[in-house]
Amino acid sequence: MRTNDFEGISKTNEKEVKYIENSTPNQNRLKIGEDWEVYTPREVMKIIFASRNTVYNILKSGKLKYFKVGTQYRIYRKDLENYIHETANFYD
Repeated sequence: MRTNDFEGISKTNEKEVKYIENSTPNQNRLKIGEDWEVYTPREVMKIIFASRNTVYNILKSGKLKYFKVGTQYRIYRKDLENYIHETANFYD
């Protein structure tokens, strides 16, 4: 990368660009924490022991937050944990 290619980029971004250029293709460039882990509705079915229809009804009712990738539903781990804690009946 030539020096002129860095015009308009802050010093911090220069380091990031160099890091990405120097990393190998198999190396993970972006470290994503557990909060960003996502589940499919099928995985949610197994976690909460519910049927497919029940999971989709929960999603469409707005009780469990989701986002879509194309036409597919995805649920963040944190949102699923929050849903479980809000709806679970814990007995002492």
